[in-house]
Amino acid sequence: MNRSAGRRWSRKMQPVLGFAVLLAAFVLWGWRGRSAAEQPVPRRETLPPHYELALPLVAQHFWIGERPSPTFGAQLFEFQTHGQTAEVLETEVPRLRQVGLWSLRTVLYWRDIEPNDTTPEHYNWQFYDKFIGDLRAEGIEPLISIVAFPPFATRYFCGGGFVEGGETAWREFAHALVARYSAPPYNVRLWEIGNEPDGVTSLPPGGTQPTRAETGCWGNVPADYASFLRIGYQEIKAIQPDATVIFGSLAYDVFEAWFVKDFFSKVLDAGGGQSFDVLGFHWFPRATQWATAEAKALELRQYMRERGLDKPLWLTETYLPSNPPERGSPGEQVDFILRDFAAMRGEGIVRKVWWYGWWSVPLSVTPVDRGLVWPQHQPKPGVRALELVVDLTDGFPSRHSTAQVTAYRFDRPWQSEQVWALWARGSSPASIELPASSNQPAEVIRLEVGDTYATTVPVTTTVLPTSSVYQLTVPGTPVFVRIPSP
Repeated sequence: MNRSAGRRWSRKMQPVLGFAVLLAAFVLWGWRGRSAAEQPVPRRETLPPHYELALPLVAQHFWIGERPSPTFGAQLFEFQTHGQTAEVLETEVPRLRQVGLWSLRTVLYWRDIEPNDTTPEHYNWQFYDKFIGDLRAEGIEPLISIVAFPPFATRYFCGGGFVEGGETAWREFAHALVARYSAPPYNVRLWEIGNEPDGVTSLPPGGTQPTRAETGCWGNVPADYASFLRIGYQEIKAIQPDATVIFGSLAYDVFEAWFVKDFFSKVLDAGGGQSFDVLGFHWFPRATQWATAEAKALELRQYMRERGLDKPLWLTETYLPSNPPERGSPGEQVDFILRDFAAMRGEGIVRKVWWYGWWSVPLSVTPVDRGLVWPQHQPKPGVRALELVVDLTDGFPSRHSTAQVTAYRFDRPWQSEQVWALWARGSSPASIELPASSNQPAEVIRLEVGDTYATTVPVTTTVLPTSSVYQLTVPGTPVFVRIPSP
């Protein structure tokens, strides 16, 4: 090729090459890697971009933007994961994936790995190597909550301040822990520094420990927890910069008797706000002063905003019992999941949610039946409700409630549809009109609740648009509406 022809060829190819670069930028923007830390939720009423490329190699309406990160997970009792491990891994962990849950929150006992003050080459990793490895093999993301501290590190098993040399012991353990389990095949990305650290530090009458080792007792020593949190954060980030470090999930309830109300604010004032990525908290609808998880989350968020912080909030423990009758029932579990879980997704304040006590134990073991699965491994009707919510709220949320109807919309551009979660605010059915962008019918999905999982089934009807709207009458129990979108 002579020089003149080469220049002509170059001029012709410049637009093509420029377009190719632009296309590559779009694709990389849509597929860019994300850290385990939560990305900001889009503003209400705002959708992320929907790119339509009129190219032979890329079909129209092909979604190349990000999808919402998964929301719902579960936790089992610690004596199940540690004492009935085979049943957990063979039966319940596969069920989590079938339901569509993404994560299992599980406690890790420091004192079991290092019962005596030693060096990392002598740590006993055997149990957690297998358990975490098996979780990962099933496609479950573990959230590791570090609890049960040894006596050479803290005053009590639940924390309560360092003993002499405790800071060094904690730094060494945290470093070794993350170095091991952040690497393949474990790939742990979610680390929680303690659990319910706002528990009181004082001893009960005649007691030798303030509380159980699985919960915390830093409530009266917030500066000490700030130091504990800072060391853990530093060691985790030194090895795994993209890890998510979770402030030990706050109970923030039953104040004075069990927990300290100003603990969180005092930890922040002691500099703890720079040592976590996500704030964890717990909320239980039958044992709380907050009517909703969002109300509690807003109060905790306000503490952060007053100090110039803006961190995501994760609800790492919640449940509604199915027994005894005065506390709940399988049917009430269904309504709680359909209503409250859909609302949590729709409001966007609580980013992730874990059901605590997934697999029930006999009432002779605990007086409250928290689980969604019976002790003999049969799923309750609530599992069907959770399947529905996990599937149909997988979208970009926005709120559209009226005086008569609670309404959330979940945009799903990768499926060219919207899903609405709707229920009447009062005891009587209420009317609402939803916009239609085509003449195609909408699907109205309600859950018909039976006595068992097998007899609890979703029922679908269709409705055609009239004058570019779908006219609906919704009951007091939640229904979901799938609407085609362009």
